Amino acid sequence: GGIRGVAVGVLVAFALLHRLGLRSSGWTQELTSLVKGLGLIAFVVLCFVYGGRSEAPVAAIPMPTSALAAVVAVIIALQSVIITHDGWYCAVYFTEEDRDPGRNLPRSAIGGVVTIIGIYVLVNLALLYTLPIPELAGSVLPAADAAQRIFGGHGGQIITALSLVSLLSVINATLLIATRVLFAMSRDHLFFKKASEVHPHGTPLLAMWLTTGASVL
Repeated sequence: GGIRGVAVGVLVAFALLHRLGLRSSGWTQELTSLVKGLGLIAFVVLCFVYGGRSEAPVAAIPMPTSALAAVVAVIIALQSVIITHDGWYCAVYFTEEDRDPGRNLPRSAIGGVVTIIGIYVLVNLALLYTLPIPELAGSVLPAADAAQRIFGGHGGQIITALSLVSLLSVINATLLIATRVLFAMSRDHLFFKKASEVHPHGTPLLAMWLTTGASVL
């Protein structure tokens, strides 16, 4: 019953963290991203160690009956792929704050995409190894089904915990990015001029609080 209260509390907590300065919010992003990546790698390893599909015969999966249906199926599948890789360009928002953007921006964008492709492919191979194709095709959340097969009743809780860490990483990154958007707009006279003021610790404070307030609302 306290979902909204928890949501507001998390947003305010991240805003207070950003109030401390860019260094603390940057470290938070690195830590949550690292935990998320390690969690996904651990999930892949456990799938290959303790998973393995049953040898039951695989039922035929209905295929698209027309070219249009096949195109629609591909588009729907690509939505998940795009969402998985979305964010590769976000380092652009911080280029001005980077001491060596010419070197670090390409490394961040290319390295980020390559890393995510690697994790994405490994997770999909792990799911294919653990779940029968018909079960995988009909699953709403394949990772939870795979975890339940490996860990039993606690599988869903483990995936939920990993999802929550992922959400914390996304919330922190979004607050960093959206704040920079308001900051840039205000400097170009498209928003309140005061939103372009930067705290000595590197955070555009008014832009950050406005972003947080809009999120809370």
